[in-house]
Amino acid sequence: MADAALRHLDVDPSPAWEVAHMSSAVALVREGLGFSLLPASCASVFNIERCHVVPIKQPARRSIGLLETGPVSRSPSMSAFMAFLHERLLASR
Repeated sequence: MADAALRHLDVDPSPAWEVAHMSSAVALVREGLGFSLLPASCASVFNIERCHVVPIKQPARRSIGLLETGPVSRSPSMSAFMAFLHERLLASR
């Protein structure tokens, strides 16, 4: 999705270098050693003082799923969570 978002902005998605952890990317940006394309949620998770978040319009939304064992019947708590999740997803549209 990062590559697609960059291409949507006519930016070459070939990075000069990559790190394995988002915390490493944030630390490098914080020290002025470049910039990073990360999920916006990083702003609330990592210490981003001296950093600025610039939202990027994306051509597509990310699809997520829930992983469960199967085939088994869902527990009452799993069924309740699925109903809650379904309601939240419908409300966000």
